[in-house]
Amino acid sequence: MNRDHAVVAGAGVGGLLIAHVLADTFRRVTVVESDVLDGRSGHRRGVPQSEHAHVLLTRGADALEDLLPGLRSELVAAGAAVAPARMGPGRGTRVVGPAGPFTDVEAEGETFLGASRLLLERHIRSRVRSRPTVDFLDGHRVTGLLVAQAVSRVTGVSVRAADADGGAARSLYADLVVDATGRRSSMPRWLTEAGFPSAPETTIETGIGYASRWYRRPASPTASWDAMIINLRPGINNRFGVLLPVENGECAVSIGGGAGSYPPSDEEGFLRWARDLPDRQLRDAIVESEPLSGISAYRTPTSRRRHYEKLRAWPQGLLVAGDAVCAFNPIYGQGMSVSALEALALRDCLRRDPETLERDFRDLVADIVAGPWSLATAEDMKLASVGSRKRRSLPARLRDRFIYAGHDAATSDPVVARTFGDIMMMRAEPTALLRPHTLARILRHRLRSTRGPRNRTAEPPP
Repeated sequence: MNRDHAVVAGAGVGGLLIAHVLADTFRRVTVVESDVLDGRSGHRRGVPQSEHAHVLLTRGADALEDLLPGLRSELVAAGAAVAPARMGPGRGTRVVGPAGPFTDVEAEGETFLGASRLLLERHIRSRVRSRPTVDFLDGHRVTGLLVAQAVSRVTGVSVRAADADGGAARSLYADLVVDATGRRSSMPRWLTEAGFPSAPETTIETGIGYASRWYRRPASPTASWDAMIINLRPGINNRFGVLLPVENGECAVSIGGGAGSYPPSDEEGFLRWARDLPDRQLRDAIVESEPLSGISAYRTPTSRRRHYEKLRAWPQGLLVAGDAVCAFNPIYGQGMSVSALEALALRDCLRRDPETLERDFRDLVADIVAGPWSLATAEDMKLASVGSRKRRSLPARLRDRFIYAGHDAATSDPVVARTFGDIMMMRAEPTALLRPHTLARILRHRLRSTRGPRNRTAEPPP
């Protein structure tokens, strides 16, 4: 493969990080983005979720610092919050699982960074723009692939202006094309139009929707915790909520529901929805805080994973990354962290045999998303239709039941709670629950709980 010109479709976090990595190897990199990137700090149409709570998980934050050394310090200097990583009912992060609040978990010296999507993306984009070999073609969208059929190679993309008229498409030739256009990616159609098979997909209809608002908490809030995560309780309470610190002493609050149960976006309805969450401390925090924005609503009813790694016929010169491969339920906060890890994986692939770049990257992406997808879908299946649940294999259903038992144990066992915290922050794979000492604690708790009244909040759907 020549390494003269690479094209990245999409200027979200994932696309920016991919472009940054490619700039180390390719002579020129062009980022194509449908939105106009005029330097303003406001929300843009291509990232409708930017108005909602975001979190950069610990492993993702480490990957981001590896890719862009000093970024964390830049963000802190720009006002990003630094919050303690410990978990507990009253301090650090209050995590309320399906069976109730997690018990106290110490995390001496550990912190997490609280920043809005806008702040994070703005600083990443500034870093990438500073690369002299990276150009931005904003206000344009990719409409298809250019393919040399005789050698089964992508040779570029067709692009046109993203405005209403669009105008005629033009060709943008490249040695490598990367699709980072997110969950609305048109790659399945582009492959079919180019004569290649489309990838098998796994989809879960969760009916997720949420509403968000920004607040400033009082100088001395009633609750001593810094952040809060409330999981839904399927069949009992399908509502969830998060409160996360962001820059300049503000916080982002997102509340939502699954299975088609969507929160209202009016003042009274927002507070009423928060009041009926599985844990009322979030509503109490909202009431004593100062609203700083209106209420924004967003819906992502489907989680989808495209299994490009399973395709035998694949053109050279084409990669797919980020939500274009795996679009998680956003409430788990995995997307940006997975994108950072995929950018690191691409950096590794570019240092290997160039003849196997496409295969290597597809395999690594599949490995990266496997753990987060497994954990997220175990939760998502609680909201899926009965028909979807029946399609689940017996091992998958048994795994889900075990995870629910782990949630129950985490309410009283700090070792289990810490393990869940590590999994949530992507410091550990879901298989960490199967480590002998953790497994023994979960099973011991399960045996004890079955001797008393059955805890329905920790039970999976049938």
